[in-house]
Amino acid sequence: MRGRSLRRRCCYRAIMNPAFELDQIHRYIDHLKGDPRQLGSTAETHFFPVLQRIFFREAFEVRTNQHFADRRYPFQLVDLDQKRPDVFVDFGFSADGKAAMIPGPVIAAIEESAAAARPPSFLVLRNQPLVPGALAAYGRFGNRLRFLDFEGLKGYASEAFAMAEQRDTHRALVIVREMIEQLIAAVAAQDIDISDIEWRDMERLVHQILAGLGFHAHLTASSNDGGRDILACDILIDDVHWFNIEIKHWRDRSVGRREVSATLETALFEGRRGALLLSACPPGAAALSVRTEVYRDFLRFGSEEKIVQSCRHHVSRDGILWRPLGGLRGFLFDGTQ
Repeated sequence: MRGRSLRRRCCYRAIMNPAFELDQIHRYIDHLKGDPRQLGSTAETHFFPVLQRIFFREAFEVRTNQHFADRRYPFQLVDLDQKRPDVFVDFGFSADGKAAMIPGPVIAAIEESAAAARPPSFLVLRNQPLVPGALAAYGRFGNRLRFLDFEGLKGYASEAFAMAEQRDTHRALVIVREMIEQLIAAVAAQDIDISDIEWRDMERLVHQILAGLGFHAHLTASSNDGGRDILACDILIDDVHWFNIEIKHWRDRSVGRREVSATLETALFEGRRGALLLSACPPGAAALSVRTEVYRDFLRFGSEEKIVQSCRHHVSRDGILWRPLGGLRGFLFDGTQ
């Protein structure tokens, strides 16, 4: 078993970089724009991973088939840090070439929710441009209402990618990443003891490993993180798989029942495909009992060995973006219990 596991972990394939990813987004939108008949009943399925690639850059999760009041919306944007209001996306298309209008139910929803503690915003997405002057009539809604046609969505994507790249080049962030790279290399070579790493640096270390392997990973705030330190997603052709990662970097005690219950409940509530709880000290029998047989393949536990092996995967890339053939789930759960 150990030999097969090692071979599986060492099996990698090259993945796209942000520039290539943006180019693919533009090409796919152009493809659908060129022949709207291809949208058909699969339009929402086609656009789900496209929108997630775009809005991940703004730290939003795209959820499908969501309801607000008595109306269904094909997409909803949810802030990964749980600070910004939700955005409901009204998506539609037509093959007749007619200019689009702002749907009446969207206007009604904006007006009805104005008094809410955190009123949501609405994005109207169409394959055709808007009727000239239609948006100006609703200027009173400010940034709670936005319209994008397919060309506008391409521009929005380009801007989101550019802003994300600009943030990544901030000098302070570059210095921190360089420091974390040194930590990863030291852990991989076992030149330092994991217990000597501060808890926030451990979270940054795991996040940087995932990002370095080409996965979409988001490091949550240092406080009030909602019960997950890192959110990671695998964006497939027609689906998106999200996973929660919780890190308990304690020097003097192991993970208990309360921590396991919180990690499991949060991941289930958020509809994740799985969750990983990392801790240098393995959970005790009482903590393990919280995870019933039903959730054995949903919640996994990773130890110090898992962290070390992940660091070794990271440094073995030779400066090229690579990822395991098993995808995000395979990488997260390999070598866990």
